[in-house]
Amino acid sequence: MEEDKIINFINSLEMKIKLKPVNFFDIGARGLYENPFTEILAHLLSQDCNFTEKDEFRYIFLKSFMNNFEEQEIKELASSLLVNTQIKTTNGYFIDMLLYNNKYVFVYENKINHWLANPLDDYVREIEIRFPKHKKYYFVFSLRNVNTPQLWKNILIGEVFKKIKKNICFMYTNKWDYFVEEYLDHYISLEESAMDEKTLDFCSNNFLKLLYGNKLYNDFLLEIIKKVKAQYPEIVTSICRNFGSEFSTAIRFYLYYKDNKTNVALALTDEGKYNVFIYLDPPTNNIHSIKINDDKYKSWSEGKWMCYCLIKKNEITELNDAIKEISNKVEYLFYHDRSLLVE
Repeated sequence: MEEDKIINFINSLEMKIKLKPVNFFDIGARGLYENPFTEILAHLLSQDCNFTEKDEFRYIFLKSFMNNFEEQEIKELASSLLVNTQIKTTNGYFIDMLLYNNKYVFVYENKINHWLANPLDDYVREIEIRFPKHKKYYFVFSLRNVNTPQLWKNILIGEVFKKIKKNICFMYTNKWDYFVEEYLDHYISLEESAMDEKTLDFCSNNFLKLLYGNKLYNDFLLEIIKKVKAQYPEIVTSICRNFGSEFSTAIRFYLYYKDNKTNVALALTDEGKYNVFIYLDPPTNNIHSIKINDDKYKSWSEGKWMCYCLIKKNEITELNDAIKEISNKVEYLFYHDRSLLVE
């Protein structure tokens, strides 16, 4: 059987495993609990944050909680947002975080590893007193699904952070890019996942082979990068884990020319195919959009970005064809006419 051939091949290999370095936020005996989680998140959402993509971070975060809002309302809130943490109620309890402007107030109870046992009714009474004329929204922002009382809605940290990670371009030009990426990755990795006993037993009995399979997968991604860089040595790349629910991993290709953040991403789908994503930095939106938006691609906007990806029926099955498509887009966006990448 083909499975036996694969197993025999793997068993014949000399497996030398190099473990992935520990994430910065994994360090510490207790891990990163609610208060540090809240304070870091509040700073990233504040106007004072020095993270280059703070406006996009704030926009995507708010959009995750404002599904029924018009786009303009989300943008207005994002631009006028105020943040406060550890708000003491009249009864001496503390509300984790408030996001508000002169019209809306968003109330957050953040849960990492603890169960939900907070006096939420007291929080509601306090908000009614402090913001009598505001439109009020209440959220339990948690790692795992929790049952919430009336008025409160449960939103999962992992789902929101995946959206942010997928749509933000990390420039890696200062410490904040590394800090924010590790912060997001830490909580994405903690997201609850179900595993049945049969799968658990299989992993327990074959974990060394799985580790080696993971190494081969990483080598495979690096080989793709090598093939593209062989044609375009100036290209800068980054590997994006947890790219989205339909995509396991993506490789982003940049050319930091005149501070332009336009990038192309090759995404590996959960159906064993390849998709190509294109993210146009605003200065190039009008220039490139017509030529990119052909019959193979669909388009949408994410805040200030214009985005494209292959329509599902046009996803690519062969690696060489995927590399060719990526190379064509890299050639057009970054090399065909550099004068198009305006400052």
